[in-house]
Amino acid sequence: MIVIGIDPDNKKSGLAVYRAGKLVELHNLTYKEFCTQVIDRRFGEAVFVVEDSEQNKFMYARNRGGPDQVATKIAQDVGRVKRLGTCMADLLEVLGYKVHRVKPCKKNFAKDKARFEYLTGWEGRSNPETRSAAYFGLIFAK
Repeated sequence: MIVIGIDPDNKKSGLAVYRAGKLVELHNLTYKEFCTQVIDRRFGEAVFVVEDSEQNKFMYARNRGGPDQVATKIAQDVGRVKRLGTCMADLLEVLGYKVHRVKPCKKNFAKDKARFEYLTGWEGRSNPETRSAAYFGLIFAK
């Protein structure tokens, strides 16, 4: 079974591919690159696990108390990520893929490279977006 974790982001989204429970690929893809890959069925009959920021209904603490333009910029960036995640999941569903939308969590691998490598066995390059994608994929890959 192929499980693909996705961490949507404004510029490049993290994408992690698991085959038979083993992490085998990490990618940073623009939205266009993502669309090309899934429309071309590059991953075959995969299950996608997409971080769904729409499930967070709170205002980030860093948005409060600062200059209005800073709070506005952060809010706009968060809104873009939420919208992109929704578009990605919707496109996958339209193409007939099985999609799980999962709530973001603070304990993912984004900032903990050592834990990520320990739990996945990954020895190659990674960044916060690909590690986060790997976390969400791992939920369903095991």
